Amino acid sequence: MGVFILKNILIITMTIIGSIIGAGFASGQEINSFFYKYGIIGILGIIISIILIILIIYKVFLIIKEENINNYKK
Repeated sequence: MGVFILKNILIITMTIIGSIIGAGFASGQEINSFFYKYGIIGILGIIISIILIILIIYKVFLIIKEENINNYKK
């Protein structure tokens, strides 16, 4: 049972990461263009972006749990 739950968590996590990276958010050129060239302020931007992504994903998971959503139709 525990392995099944861990496998589902891993699948969901990899899907989210793949969606974000696949959409071009974290490709090398975008990181350089949007963050790196601004030095320490750019690093702060990276940290803020990570925090926002984490908060949004967490909130979505809370809504899914509270509304008992278990398929795409709901």
